[in-house]
Formats: sequence, C-alpha cells, structure tokens
Amino acid sequence: MQTTRLNTRPAGSSLGRSARTPPADNPPSLPLGKRMSPRPRKHLDSHSRKFEIRFAIAFRAAAEKKSLTTAPELNDFLADKGVSVSLAAVKKWLNGEAVPRPQLLERIGKALGSKDYRDLLPEPI
Repeated sequence: MQTTRLNTRPAGSSLGRSARTPPADNPPSLPLGKRMSPRPRKHLDSHSRKFEIRFAIAFRAAAEKKSLTTAPELNDFLADKGVSVSLAAVKKWLNGEAVPRPQLLERIGKALGSKDYRDLLPEPI
C-alpha cells in the first residue's frame, strides 16, 4: 500500500531557493544588499523635553566625531572595543527611543574616546 504525501507548502513559496536569491533569468544590476540607499535618519527635536531624545542627539554627535554614521557601523565599532550590544539597542539609542543602562554607558563612553561618560549625557533643562 502506497501512501501519498500531501503538499503542505503555502501557495507561492519557493522550493529551496532563498527569498533573497534573485531569479537566474533576471540578474540584478547591483550586488545583493546594495540596491537601496539608506533611509534618512529620524529627525530629533533639539528642544524636546524628553531625555531619550536629548541623549540621542548627544550620542549621534559623539558617534559622528568617530565618523560612525549608521547604526551597523556603530554597533561593529562598539563590538571591536569589547562592548557587545544588539543592533536593535543601538538603533533605539540613535532614534531616541531608549537610553543605555549606566554601567553600559560608562563602557560606551570609553569606547568612543570620552574622558568621562557623562559627556554623552545631555545638558539638563
């Protein structure tokens, strides 16, 4: 007695080909990952009363002094300096959605070449 196997794949799914792999008959003009330009940075209001936003402005300025303009570049730089954090955390810090914990802020300050980690903190209102 033979058993038949039912196809349990959802309609339109590929058979063994990665979602990022271009079809062979239509090669891309640029290598994968290089097709889109980066999205512009989120605008942060310098007059905001929110601490996270004011921190993000100061953090961006410190990163730009080291020529680190994107979150992946900053994340790789921090990892090379021994500060292991997730890319999502770095993105949140740069977008004013979160602030690193004080212990981590000390290590980030040292990695960015700051004499005192409090240089990364915004001025009080």
